[in-house]
Amino acid sequence: MSALLQVEGLSVRFPTTRGDVAALEDLSFEMREGETVALVGESGSGKSTAALALSRLIPESTGRIISGRVMFEDRDLLALPVHEC
Repeated sequence: MSALLQVEGLSVRFPTTRGDVAALEDLSFEMREGETVALVGESGSGKSTAALALSRLIPESTGRIISGRVMFEDRDLLALPVHEC
């Protein structure tokens, strides 16, 4: 059975006056139909940033996805135009 969702090498950065801050670095996991995945970690570890990135809800004015793929049913969500997501 192939994965329903595959996240490969997802990285997010936010620009600051002191340079870019890596908020998420190289997140990878896969989820098959019927499975549940939980992201756990300390405050500030990137859980919310991961959820926003997976949903393409990182505002372009404040941050950017710099690498990775989010494959859902064999379609790369990050490569799709926003209106198709």
